[in-house]
Amino acid sequence: MAMEITNQVHVLQYFEEYLRHGYYPFYKELGQGYEMALRQMVVNVIDQDISQSEALEQSTINRIKRLMSIIAQMTPFTINVSKIANLLGCDRQTVHKLLRTMQRASLINMLFKGKNSMQQLVKPEKVYLENTNLMYALAGDINIGNIRETFFSNQLFSDHELTFSGSGDFLVDNTYTIEVGGHRKSYEQIKNVPNSYLAVDDIEIGNGNRIPLWIFGFLY
Repeated sequence: MAMEITNQVHVLQYFEEYLRHGYYPFYKELGQGYEMALRQMVVNVIDQDISQSEALEQSTINRIKRLMSIIAQMTPFTINVSKIANLLGCDRQTVHKLLRTMQRASLINMLFKGKNSMQQLVKPEKVYLENTNLMYALAGDINIGNIRETFFSNQLFSDHELTFSGSGDFLVDNTYTIEVGGHRKSYEQIKNVPNSYLAVDDIEIGNGNRIPLWIFGFLY
């Protein structure tokens, strides 16, 4: 499939453009004003949709906006709820409530260790903005690892069960372990894990257990 597509188009060029401004179709209408429109969209979701449905105080609304910016600039490591609570000037319980509110509003995706009914009572292992376009619109300094994992999580969350894997970055449908990285990413970390694969950026065609990251965009 990858060879068939790359014989017709320079896919990596378009993939990079998609990560920046390909998620929402109204980019074609707005062009250079796209990122400003995304920032305004986020403000509207928080100030209007979330504020009205959750009946939140202005201080809480301000914390959600600050938290969106923090998540956009995070490196893709285990989330430190205590540190975020200090940055926001609130307690850990409030951070959990804010994250759940943001997920209900489709602003973020949260990754937990396992699928269970108690997720609302435990901290997520990782938190991502809902898509990479939001990262470019909201953050000045973006971590490429976060971009890659955000894209991967966005493409799989809709139709697959995605949980945290202690061996790789993601466990898909409780079966496949996926480690996400650049073209120099080694298979060493997950070589002894059954059903394990690398989702590799900056390559057009995969081989063995190395799958091009862009091709996960064809899952739906």
